[in-house]
Amino acid sequence: MSEPSGSFSIVVTVAPEQRRADLILSGDVDISAKSVLADAVEQVAAAAPHVAVVDLAAITFAGSVLLNFLARVDQALPAGSSLVVCRPTPEVRRILNIAAMEQLAAFTTPCEAAQVRLR
Repeated sequence: MSEPSGSFSIVVTVAPEQRRADLILSGDVDISAKSVLADAVEQVAAAAPHVAVVDLAAITFAGSVLLNFLARVDQALPAGSSLVVCRPTPEVRRILNIAAMEQLAAFTTPCEAAQVRLR
């Protein structure tokens, strides 16, 4: 069974001078996205930002792969850094709440890291 192309995308932007990484996910975050997500985690780890902001507004499907990805991004951050999850849809927010992801990340409606206190 083949997956339709273009069902998932991620844009990673690193601002070294601000010590910030922005990750914008769109489409279905399922098993077919796993290798692309692993590459994104490596980019975040290499950048060593003070804050990583993950925008979930364009997610159409999410499950355990998204939860694993967020946990891996959190682990890739240096001590004293923060993970911010912004604009999750109500369905995705419910998944994040059930998994108690607020212990790893701050949730915001706008994608503003400046409002988030570093751990």
